[in-house]
Amino acid sequence: MSPDDRGFEFLDMLAIVSFAMQLANYRELKSQASTDDIFSELQRQDNEYLARILENQEKILEKLNTLNLSGNPTCSAPCRF
Repeated sequence: MSPDDRGFEFLDMLAIVSFAMQLANYRELKSQASTDDIFSELQRQDNEYLARILENQEKILEKLNTLNLSGNPTCSAPCRF
């Protein structure tokens, strides 16, 4: 083998390693995209649950005010807890 052949052999190996690294990078990018999808879905669920919690809290406060008004004649306005 001449020195020029060794240079091409080195460049061939470098090309193969570069290709393998590109494949690994592609896999990482695909998994990152699915992680972003999972994160956005979890964020959507959190917002939905927060809205339900706030609705239920308002219902509870309304019921407590109703009970407080009917049980305590001194409280003339809706009482906040």
